[in-house]
Amino acid sequence: PGLTGDKMSSSEPDSKIDLIDPPAAVKKKINKAFCEPGNVTNNGLLSFSQYVVFPYLGEKEFEINRKPEHGGNVSYATFEELKEAYRTEVIYPLDLKTAVATYINQLLAPIVKAFQSKELKKLSSQAYPVTNTKGGKAAAVAERPVDISRIDIRVGKIVHIEPHPDATRSTS
Repeated sequence: PGLTGDKMSSSEPDSKIDLIDPPAAVKKKINKAFCEPGNVTNNGLLSFSQYVVFPYLGEKEFEINRKPEHGGNVSYATFEELKEAYRTEVIYPLDLKTAVATYINQLLAPIVKAFQSKELKKLSSQAYPVTNTKGGKAAAVAERPVDISRIDIRVGKIVHIEPHPDATRSTS
């Protein structure tokens, strides 16, 4: 699931974390994420923990730092331990949100730094030009600072292409 509890969607920016989201954007998206106390079903933050944070941590434990009056620091060696602690409300939504945001920002820091170069900023502005439309006509591209969080990077290999069986063939 995405951060909103439903599936991730590029048309819903708050449902996903982009590779080059700045730390403040990551924190904002995670803080807005659906994260009902004790609910381990359709919990995007638990999914991020399982499939992104725990692999990133490797042998290190998932640490949640909190004040002594809120139960003190805790750590979990496995995702199953974290999930059970969340299900039984040993940890709360804010605990999970804070830890996940910290780890995601650590993971993305080198990528965000790399995208601060002039070449990549220029590439971003060329790949995602900003256009204003009035009366159905495209206006000149507006000059504005490059927002690297708008870059969509997809990695994959095309192994086979064929028309869909229901597609109509064009004779032109």
